[in-house]
Order: sequence, then C-alpha cells, then structure tokens
Amino acid sequence: MRPGLAELLSQPRRIHMIGIGGIGMAGLAYLLKQRGHLVSGCDEQENRQTAWLREKGVEVSIGRDVAHLTDVDWVIRTTAVPDDHPEVLHAKVPVSRRGEVLPALLRDRFTIAVSGTHGKTTTTALIAQVLGCGYCIGGEVPGFDGVAKDGDIMVVESDESDGTIVHYHPDIAVITNIEYDHMEHHASVDAFEACFKTFITNTREKIVYCADDPAASRLCKGHPKAVPYGVKVANPPFQLALAGAHNP
Repeated sequence: MRPGLAELLSQPRRIHMIGIGGIGMAGLAYLLKQRGHLVSGCDEQENRQTAWLREKGVEVSIGRDVAHLTDVDWVIRTTAVPDDHPEVLHAKVPVSRRGEVLPALLRDRFTIAVSGTHGKTTTTALIAQVLGCGYCIGGEVPGFDGVAKDGDIMVVESDESDGTIVHYHPDIAVITNIEYDHMEHHASVDAFEACFKTFITNTREKIVYCADDPAASRLCKGHPKAVPYGVKVANPPFQLALAGAHNP
C-alpha cells in the first residue's frame, strides 16, 4: 500500500515535479521547499518561473530524462503532463497531481480558496495584498515576489477546470462566477456543478459569492454560510479605486 498525502507531507521528502515551470506548479514547488522538502523538477523549456525557482534554490532541469527520478521519494505532476510521459511511466514511487497536493499542504493553515471561471488571479492578488498574507497565485502580479509565499493565513486559487477543487477544505471560499468552460474534464454540466457543490460543502466558515452571477447564485443563495457580494446586492456601499461595473 502506497502512503497517502498526509503521510507523504509529514516529513521531509525528495520530491521531483514534472512540469515545474507552470505557474501553479512553480508556486507549489516553492511552498514545499519552504516546508523543508528537497525539491527538484523539470520542464520542456525555460521561462520566468524556472528562473525564479532557481533563484529560490530549487533545482530545475530542462527536458525529459528518467535519470531525474534517481533517489526521489515522490513525484508530483501537473494535469498538463500526459500519462505516457516517460518519467511518469518509470516512476517507482508515489505519483500525485498538483491539484491534490496543494489542498493537503494547506490543511494546517487558515485558507481562503478562490474559485470561478474568471477573476481568480485578480481576486487572489487583491486579498493577499489587503491581508498581507501568504498566497499561491496563478499569474504574475506586479509587486509580488513570485507566485507564492508561505504564511499562517493562505489565499490560493482553486481550479474547477480539472475537478481538483473538490480536494479543498477552505475556511473561506470565494466564488467569482461559474461558466461552463474547460468541460473536457467533466462528463456533463451536472458533474461540473457537482464539483462546486462539494467545494461549498467542504467550506468551514463562509462562502463569499458573486450574486450577480446566475450560476453562483443558484448554488449558493440561501446557504447558511453564504455571503453575497456584487453590484446588485444591497450591501453597504464602499469606494474601490478599480475600474469596473461597480465604479463606472
């Protein structure tokens, strides 16, 4: 029997990450290193994330090579890495997906998980800036030192497109909007919405949702933990120096 994620994260591991140059993977790699794991990884080409990771002390290789697996305890892959990738096929250790590992890594942190088809990165960046907390973000934000920072409070993007949103158990959930995009990972609209329903059920304290969005409202309205926001919501107004429908 192979160890579960809690056991794998319980002590320092030698971790190899396939597709480490992706923004989501780069953020996870940095957080794992901050937690004491020895992290290496590979990708098909250099980019700003691979350069940033090297600056932070993460070993990054370019190209595919089963030799990358030498003395490795655990392999983590991105959803974009196919099942027939040679390093996946030759791995004799546990292989996990990024979308499973990040939620498990956050179990001991107060977590704000931001979901939605659009606006996740902007919303996550705004929350991180206002709270001054840790983050794992899906885009490059001016003024941020890379795509991740550890902290006792974490705000992260949770991905509904591949269904891994169901692995999160956040203290606070944010749902910006729901559109039926990236349906290749879902058997039906009902299956896609079921992921959000599980995400809502897993949330411990509050579900903050955009009441201007019909699908988000349908899933969240009336829930005892739900807190609506939006242009059409009769909440007390406040000034926000950002362009948008709220500030024409």
